Amino acid sequence: MFRLRSNAGFTLIELLTVVVILAVISLTVLQFISFGGNIYQDVTQRDALLTQTRFTMQRLSKELSSALPGSVRTNNQCIEFVPVKAAGYVVTAPTTDNDSAPFTVISPYGYTLATGDEVAIYPRNSTHVYGATPRRKTIASPPSAPDTNDRVTLDIDAGTYPVLSPSSRYFVVHTPVSWCIDNAQQGLWRFYGYGWQTNQPSYNTLLGLVAPQPMALQLIANPATPTFSYTSERSQRYGIVQVVITAADALSNTHFTLQHEVPLVYQP
Repeated sequence: MFRLRSNAGFTLIELLTVVVILAVISLTVLQFISFGGNIYQDVTQRDALLTQTRFTMQRLSKELSSALPGSVRTNNQCIEFVPVKAAGYVVTAPTTDNDSAPFTVISPYGYTLATGDEVAIYPRNSTHVYGATPRRKTIASPPSAPDTNDRVTLDIDAGTYPVLSPSSRYFVVHTPVSWCIDNAQQGLWRFYGYGWQTNQPSYNTLLGLVAPQPMALQLIANPATPTFSYTSERSQRYGIVQVVITAADALSNTHFTLQHEVPLVYQP
């Protein structure tokens, strides 16, 4: 007696059950991969934002380290300072007590003095730096050639310096620079070439004077703390600039605040 071989396959219910199980597994794997991809993208975005912010703070620190003594001034939104091109020592200079003295200096290392350069002597605060101040004067004609002792004679515009610095220093300066935070644009902006202003210009005033240079985006001010602040001891030889800024990560809708301090040491 022969037994017939069964040709029965899977039932429809079994097939549907397998399809449902595979669909659930596929959906779980897909969600896991998507979740991992979102985490990677979020971490990458935050790391790029943090790197950008740190690089920007390093750039600001480098510029501030060469700021003219007494030139740093701040408001809640902006910091302004005067970069120094070169510095050297004064041999003699026309002052209130000796207005007939020639203006003779030691030529600065690595820089050639020229007509139009602005030379500051012993600025101790912002009133000695900005506006019409007798402590900053312009070289009116080509300086003499350096002698054997590297001394150069300068012809400055009218007037005398009130006093020489205790260390006989002089500074050749650029025009002022401002860095400002803008919450509306969520960025940090640099302004240069707007000239000498007696009072510190506001962000909106600067926008009307020159086009800003974007330094970093996705940055906003911390409402609880001034973005820029500056403190110094009485002699203006030491000071600290504090920057408190918030990086806004739009992808994850999170924020992190960075606090950066720049110590300033001057030899006025």
